[in-house]
Amino acid sequence: MLLYLRNIVLVSCLLILASCSDQEAQKERDNAFNDYKDYVTQFETDANRDYTDVELRAMEQAAEDNSKWETESAEVMQQYDERKRKVVQNIDLYDEAQQKEFKELEGRYNNAYQKQKEKYQDVSRRYKLRKDLLGLEISSDDMSSITAADLASTYEHFVQNLESRASQLEGRDWELVEGWWIALNNRRRTLDNELSASAKSTIEQATERYKNIRENQTIS
Repeated sequence: MLLYLRNIVLVSCLLILASCSDQEAQKERDNAFNDYKDYVTQFETDANRDYTDVELRAMEQAAEDNSKWETESAEVMQQYDERKRKVVQNIDLYDEAQQKEFKELEGRYNNAYQKQKEKYQDVSRRYKLRKDLLGLEISSDDMSSITAADLASTYEHFVQNLESRASQLEGRDWELVEGWWIALNNRRRTLDNELSASAKSTIEQATERYKNIRENQTIS
């Protein structure tokens, strides 16, 4: 009788331990799934939103340095893969609804990643276009780093390079070009008293060339 009772107690303890173990394992699976879901949702939100000027500037710097973009991209992929792996290793233990949601989350992440990549590529292209047109490294949108000594040659460089690639530019590119041209003109007004007669003449000629480029672009 005593042995029988001991066996009952032992079996009960084993059942309790098994139940606790199952509950703990279920909790870990749920946490892994929710962590994966939260990461994908946040990444998707970041990929879909518009960037601030500060963030765009940081992206331009990353675009200039290909190794930096590759590093950031690899870090994002590593963080995603770590969370995904914890779900995949127990995927058969999730219910049908969770398995279906997992597939949807996987697709959402891939779409968001592609969108993020395209944003970086777009910023990189715009950064290169601005650098090519101005011929200078510009650290601020108001072009305050351009000196009076550089201004006339910057105008010349701008219109010369714009002429050579005007046929390759699209609608969004022209909006950017116009914005950079306005910023350049604002800088000219700031430096007007420091400009020589020769520099002012060069700038006027460049301005006429720019007007012709834009008129031809509008006609075409």
